[in-house]
Amino acid sequence: MSSHVYYKAYKKIPKEKIKDEDVPVRIKTLLKNGSTGDTKVFLESLLNYYESYGGVTTKQYNALQDIESAAAERMTTEHKEWIEEYDEEKRKIAVICAKYYDANPPYYGTLVKNVLTDETFVPTKKQFKSMCDNEYTKKVLLATFSESVYAPGAFVQGRKNAPKEIKDKCCVVVTSNDRAVIHAAQGVKTYLVLPIGESQPVECEERHLKKFRKKA
Repeated sequence: MSSHVYYKAYKKIPKEKIKDEDVPVRIKTLLKNGSTGDTKVFLESLLNYYESYGGVTTKQYNALQDIESAAAERMTTEHKEWIEEYDEEKRKIAVICAKYYDANPPYYGTLVKNVLTDETFVPTKKQFKSMCDNEYTKKVLLATFSESVYAPGAFVQGRKNAPKEIKDKCCVVVTSNDRAVIHAAQGVKTYLVLPIGESQPVECEERHLKKFRKKA
């Protein structure tokens, strides 16, 4: 196969564009009505893309619809009531879930950035439920809020599945649960442990540890 034929066979197919003349108007309306942070950056980029290529991709169009939906929800009485309900406890939950998705992209990208970078940001009730009440984040929250099996100062041993720095080694727990849970499974509460005789602590998860027992 010649290089020319090879190129033609694997040439990237251009994405189809949605050429809706209302799109620039809708984008400008959202910008005018106070879009901020990453949402504002995205909308400005989307407007520039439309003006350069005469349309937007299906993925971009769907993202625009999501932003419009969230903006519409923010105008409702229900959202104003939700703002009052969105207390420090709910924000803490949102941050825990956002950190999980930040470590496991690409889901909820803009929402995650807004939650983690803007303390005044309030997600809509729909966004909060979607990000914080699903099969994955339920496990993350359970791991985060469950009682630690090993307290600081306890002697533990790295299991066979532990990071190589602590595998089969005796360690002392330095801290527990002060780092973000980034896996949706059992035994994923985070720990910082120090191998005996070492000076550098190692980060691990509860499933990597077991109670240390002296050999007879």
